[in-house]
Amino acid sequence: MGNNNIHSLNGNYDDYLVKNIFFGRKKDNGTSRQWNIASLDAYISNMKNGEPCFEVEELDLYTRYNDFIITRIRTHWGLPLSHLQAEFGDELYRYCLRMARPHIEQGMLQIQENTLRLTRRGIFISDGIMSDLLWVE
Repeated sequence: MGNNNIHSLNGNYDDYLVKNIFFGRKKDNGTSRQWNIASLDAYISNMKNGEPCFEVEELDLYTRYNDFIITRIRTHWGLPLSHLQAEFGDELYRYCLRMARPHIEQGMLQIQENTLRLTRRGIFISDGIMSDLLWVE
């Protein structure tokens, strides 16, 4: 755990997610996510009564896009642009590229093999870059 950042993990991102299960991690199926209820007493009571022990949040397109940016930009896999366009549509694809352009021009991001990635220089300011790529209404 903690080894999926841009500096330290080799391999395939999807394989990594499938093979690694963490306690307390939110379960995310792409359209909703769920997590255990916070109260231990309520959790135990619900378990005894056969009731759900979790809460669910339905994710809209923009929340899913933001999650995609947050979970991918700091990995060495980066953001596969074809996946971004197929999953989130032309509007968010163009938005991402428009917001990335200044960082590309400054050498903080690069596009290689149709994937948007942080450069070594960009790693140090990745919070700001990620913030610029997120959709804010």
